[in-house]
Amino acid sequence: MVKPNKTKLSDNFYFEEYFISDNYPELAQKVYDKNKNDGEVIRKLKHHALCITQPFREHVGDCVELDSGVRDKYLNEAVGGSSTSDHMYAIAGDMFVSKYVNDMDKMKELFIWATKNLNYRQLIWYPQTNTKFIHGSINWAIEDKPFKREAKVQWDGRYILADEFFRRGYLDA
Repeated sequence: MVKPNKTKLSDNFYFEEYFISDNYPELAQKVYDKNKNDGEVIRKLKHHALCITQPFREHVGDCVELDSGVRDKYLNEAVGGSSTSDHMYAIAGDMFVSKYVNDMDKMKELFIWATKNLNYRQLIWYPQTNTKFIHGSINWAIEDKPFKREAKVQWDGRYILADEFFRRGYLDA
């Protein structure tokens, strides 16, 4: 549905890839239409692609896709996103790794690699979802969005710092 902007952000990622929603394509299209000529959004997404999605893809291979990117308030509410979601500031993307969707050990390995190798604001792994995606966002000077670096895992509806999650052996239970 989203028309290609043809703005290449990195070796393997394009602007329009950040405007997708399998369940709400019409809302994603509205977000794209509103942002397709916004230079600030293009700069943010280029930074995201260079710091998060491109290095992740280079490590994993060509099976990395964006499952969610830029959202407005309506798309964010429709997908059940946090009211303070980085997606609404055009600084986040959810990475889906198709060939490892059923391989928890490999996804754990990829998440740990990401925490050590990516330049991120926030990484969140969702191992209990169907797609087992990894959310990654970048730091950007935005009011009410302090600079930080945190990695978390969502487990049983709550967010646990990644170090604690692995130390306590949640996946071993």
